Amino acid sequence: MSGKFNGVQALIKSEQPLALYTHCFSHSLNLCISKSCEIPAIRNMMGILGSVSTFLSASAKRTALLEKTIQESDLKDTRKRKLKALCSTRWVERHESVLTFQQLFQPIVDTLEQLENDHDPNTSSKAAMFSSSLKRSDFIVSMGVAAYCLSFTLNLSKNLQSVDQDLSTALSHVDDVKSVLRGIRERSDEEFKSLYLQANKLASEVGATISMPRTCNRQTHRSNIGANAEDYYRAAIFVPFVDHVITQLRDRFDGICSVISLEGLISEYLSKYDDMAILKAAEFYDQDMPGSMLELTSELKMWRQKWQGQQTVPKTAIEALKECEEMFFPNIRVLLQIFLVLPVTTATAERSFSVLRRLKTYLRSTMTEG
Repeated sequence: MSGKFNGVQALIKSEQPLALYTHCFSHSLNLCISKSCEIPAIRNMMGILGSVSTFLSASAKRTALLEKTIQESDLKDTRKRKLKALCSTRWVERHESVLTFQQLFQPIVDTLEQLENDHDPNTSSKAAMFSSSLKRSDFIVSMGVAAYCLSFTLNLSKNLQSVDQDLSTALSHVDDVKSVLRGIRERSDEEFKSLYLQANKLASEVGATISMPRTCNRQTHRSNIGANAEDYYRAAIFVPFVDHVITQLRDRFDGICSVISLEGLISEYLSKYDDMAILKAAEFYDQDMPGSMLELTSELKMWRQKWQGQQTVPKTAIEALKECEEMFFPNIRVLLQIFLVLPVTTATAERSFSVLRRLKTYLRSTMTEG
């Protein structure tokens, strides 16, 4: 799709050179989470969680046993009765699966312990294996860390898929998430302490304890931090995961678009960009503007004067466009319109593939039939 020579981007640019390629923000965020979850402890936790969810959901008998165990536990008032399968492609949506699994952790372990005595040897052996894996310290800690950090990206993902989103607002939300995560990283000692206490509570409910992995000799394939369990898991799991998420967000969203300086036309961001930066970005669309660059320079000075000292200013491109008089700011109005149509996500466009069934009849038995 994004290939510069043979991709769709190249085909569109051959017809319209002024067409600007912007990577789908939702896809970029998905890649950020996917790369961050490659940390061994987080990756293994996701794999075990997905396998357990599949194992319990694959049989009506196991599903009924889990529901019964939940009903008999202290969580009988919860509305959640089933596990959510891990989405294999949309990593940002995995947070709901992790959160549900964390909330139902004790009933899940109790269900697996009951299945260890099942008459089917395949079921009993898998249940024993999964029960042992869920009680591991690294699994419990990783589950809490992932649930906490992914809670910020889940809301960002939903926001990026809204229909009235513009490029400036989307980047602003991404910056907000990065700022929050950087604050968490700076306060990693305090932030992880609450997660560690929560992990200890979960472990005690299933008869396990949080402890450091045993070290026999020099290790070359595992993080080795000589300290207590809390310091170990903070340095081995929590800090690397937060660092990976911050780095991925920075690498994939900073410098996302060559004309992002047009954001300076929004009154809220006027002080963020000088006239030269805005004019340089506007040169890309000089053929679309009704006036010259000299006229745009004059309009920019008048535009700044219009909002100087105002307490209430437009905060989005749509609000700025409503306040932009066509007779007085014709060039700025055109640039705002262009900025508004720069795509943030392709989520809506990709949903159009679901109407393919209207073109073909359900009565076909093979794909080769007309």
